[in-house]
Amino acid sequence: MSTLWSGRPPRPRSTEGPARVAHDAAAAALLDLDTRQTYVAAAVASAGQMLIGTDLPRRWRPIAERSFEASAAYLEASERHPAPDGNDQAAAHAYTGAHEKMTEAATAIDDFYRKHRSELESARSKAAAAPRIAADARSEAERAVAAVAAADPEYQRYPSVNDAMASLSEALVGLAASGGPADQHQRADHVRAAAEALSRAVAAAPGAARAAASAIASVRTRLDAIQTKVDRLAPAQSALLREFSAASSADLARNRPKAETALADARAAHASATELLAAGDPEGASAEVTRARARAADADTAVTQVQDRLAALRTARNDPKEVERRVRFRIRDAQRLVVDTATVAEWGSVLDAQSARVDRAVAALTGPHPDYWALLTEVDAVTTFVADIVARVRAQVAGK
Repeated sequence: MSTLWSGRPPRPRSTEGPARVAHDAAAAALLDLDTRQTYVAAAVASAGQMLIGTDLPRRWRPIAERSFEASAAYLEASERHPAPDGNDQAAAHAYTGAHEKMTEAATAIDDFYRKHRSELESARSKAAAAPRIAADARSEAERAVAAVAAADPEYQRYPSVNDAMASLSEALVGLAASGGPADQHQRADHVRAAAEALSRAVAAAPGAARAAASAIASVRTRLDAIQTKVDRLAPAQSALLREFSAASSADLARNRPKAETALADARAAHASATELLAAGDPEGASAEVTRARARAADADTAVTQVQDRLAALRTARNDPKEVERRVRFRIRDAQRLVVDTATVAEWGSVLDAQSARVDRAVAALTGPHPDYWALLTEVDAVTTFVADIVARVRAQVAGK
């Protein structure tokens, strides 16, 4: 490219008169301008495709228009003076004027190129490399497919390998249908990513059976532990009903059937995983293990909710003043904050209202079976509300 910027061609010497000299010089300038304009225009087009967010095409547009106008001046002179006489002053003037315009346009092209040379040449290189990049991607795909063929045929039954093969085939179809250089680069990236995914799937296949067997054993141990917890659920629910008002655990009344159903589902998924592994489908077995774990977690949650409720209610019954003390401490702490930050006018009455909520909740603890769950629920709500106020006050102060 550097040879294009070594200077424009000199005016040719001629003994045929000024008109002919001007004509020959303008013709040489036209060829030089066309060479420069064509080269840079192609580089700008590549930049528009290959460089994300570039504004080079917009910057280039007025310079290209100037080049076309200068060329048009030469063509107009050629139409008016196709074979100028050596002493034709009008012809000499027309060709000289066109020559000057083309020289100025070429200078503008030179300046644009020098200013953006790095971007332009980078874009040209990337565009030129597109066919090679595409070919390299195809080679990677071929190697990945060859690795599948060379591996244990059993692996081709694995969903991970089959899915990866399908994705690679789709990516190769897309590469074959790619358009310009930018599209080729993008689709080649898709092929390489799909080939890498296939290679990983094949590499992971030998350990799939071992991983599935280990997971099945682990889940079996967990299911046995949860079964023990489910067996203890009935006494916990009975204690809730004996020791506290029915309202304290009404929302947990169906936790035992929920836990039993979830545990039964988990055991069924575990059995299915065991069968799939024995049939040579470790990935299918792993999927069933995942399902077994999810349902086991559901069963565990149902049990834990009952146990946690019983423990929380007993704590509140044994020392309701401690429950009250903790929430009032948070309210007072928030009140000190609004005083220190001079936001009492905005938040003081809001925090006072929270104290009133606690007063009402404590006063409601009456009768032979006080509703301690109502107290705990209200205290939790107040605690959350106060924490939100504290966060908003701090954010408000930080923003000043």
